[in-house]
Amino acid sequence: FQAEDGIRDTSHCLVGSEMCIRDRLQAGRIDFGLVQSDVAQLLHQGLTSEGFYPNRELRAVASLWPEAVHLLTLDGTGVRSRSDLRGRQVAIGQRGSGSRVNALLIGLAARLDEHQVPAVREISLARAITQLEAGEIDALFLTEAIPAPSIQALAARRNDLRFIPMPLELFETLAEKRLVYYPLTVPARTYPGQTEAFTTLGLAAALMTHSRVPDEQVQEMLELLLTGGDELARKYYRAAFISRETMRLGLAVPLHPGAESFYDRYDLEQEQDQVQEQEQEQEETIDWAATRSLTLNTLSSPRQRHPLSCPVFPRQLRRHRSERSLRAGHGH
Repeated sequence: FQAEDGIRDTSHCLVGSEMCIRDRLQAGRIDFGLVQSDVAQLLHQGLTSEGFYPNRELRAVASLWPEAVHLLTLDGTGVRSRSDLRGRQVAIGQRGSGSRVNALLIGLAARLDEHQVPAVREISLARAITQLEAGEIDALFLTEAIPAPSIQALAARRNDLRFIPMPLELFETLAEKRLVYYPLTVPARTYPGQTEAFTTLGLAAALMTHSRVPDEQVQEMLELLLTGGDELARKYYRAAFISRETMRLGLAVPLHPGAESFYDRYDLEQEQDQVQEQEQEQEETIDWAATRSLTLNTLSSPRQRHPLSCPVFPRQLRRHRSERSLRAGHGH
């Protein structure tokens, strides 16, 4: 987001969503942060066992686009399902990343004992991909919008990449905990060499703020997102997913009052515009029907068949032709 739009730049928060909110948004150093919806939920409600303390000032602005939890492995590792991760070497992302939060929540939901927990490596995605190809780890977690460019590049150079689906019981367990995940099916051929669809955890990339940000500033941001979507999509392909119909989906954090009033006003204006369009269409239909009826009646009337008796002919023209006929008669 450019400075001339009146909104402070938030692009530096696109990586490391947990760190972004905890260290910057919560401290008031920025007004907006782009984070995973599950991270925002944990930061608002708290999860003290993982160092998340409740941030009651956190407020939601909009759900922007869907993201998917990718669990990747290679042929030859023997990993075919989530249960096969027990005792394996697994990269879950750096501290401060949303991928790490997803992996920890999946582990908590699985209720693994200390002998079943995989050996976790908290490393960057680039290092994780390198170690996966070198055989130093067995699998890696990555949460990103689909298609994820890093996975596209990996799949393009390897024909042994495999995507591990998430089991139904995991969704049920996470739903019991009221976490903001949903089943997301990644279609076949989303990535090179991916011949089958797979189902995984879906969540939202959410725009968050804090309660101290003025309503007007939040509404300016939403206006920018809805009216400048095409321009944003040319710079960030994910912005093509931004739509009013999905802006409140997958949010477990209270909406900012400015966002609440913006959505109410925007939806009301859209309804009024639809009503006006329908009324205009009805008027045009009535006008067309009336014109058609008048034309048919005109053409079917016997007295209208001769052009001289047609009411659309000027009276002067009929009189002129009559006078010519009389002079012709006197001439004979």
